[in-house]
Amino acid sequence: MPTSIENLAALDQTDRDLLISQQTLKNLDKEIAVARMPLSACETSLQEKQTEYDEVSSKEREANLKLSEIEAFIEKLESQVPLIRTQKEFVASKKQLEDARKRKGMLEEEIVEYMDKQTEYQTQLKELQTQLATESEAFEQNIENLLKEKETTTNKLEELKNNHKELISQLDSKINQFYKRSKERGIDPAICSVVNKACSGCNTVLPPQLVNEMIAKPSQHRNCPFCFRIIYYLPESE
Repeated sequence: MPTSIENLAALDQTDRDLLISQQTLKNLDKEIAVARMPLSACETSLQEKQTEYDEVSSKEREANLKLSEIEAFIEKLESQVPLIRTQKEFVASKKQLEDARKRKGMLEEEIVEYMDKQTEYQTQLKELQTQLATESEAFEQNIENLLKEKETTTNKLEELKNNHKELISQLDSKINQFYKRSKERGIDPAICSVVNKACSGCNTVLPPQLVNEMIAKPSQHRNCPFCFRIIYYLPESE
């Protein structure tokens, strides 16, 4: 069964609507991504600060463990002092105690520094968490309409795809093959109307004889002599 001009016109319009809807979805995704940037930046800052806090906390735990070990070592040395018999042993023991106590002092200073850093990080973490909550609320408000529009566009796109399949199934085999080849080559739309005596695909003015023939026989489709798209003519409504 020959393909009707009405079917070609419907397929042309559906193709154009598909392109518009697909581009609209891309634009909406970009807008959502841009709207999320402040929130993402805040999330990244919070994660980085949490990592820094965890590292300092780990170092503080390690330092406390070493402090416990060296305190036990000092206690052991001090308990051995009354048992020392020779001057040489006394000097060696005294040197060990001095080194151990010096190391203990250094560890205690390190632990204090780590605890100060932890307190500082905890304050910064609270500030970032508050900022994150604010940014999250702002993001939800900003994208509410965008998400609604995206849902509407997605539903419309699915409907257009279903209509598109139905219209394709109504093409005769010759036009169907041409249409598929054109799509594969990136020619989109592959079917165009004649507007102001020009091909609406490549916007080139058509030869007057071809235009006159199409006006005289609007039920027949042709190929654009410039871009080779299928072109059709629909008489203007009164």
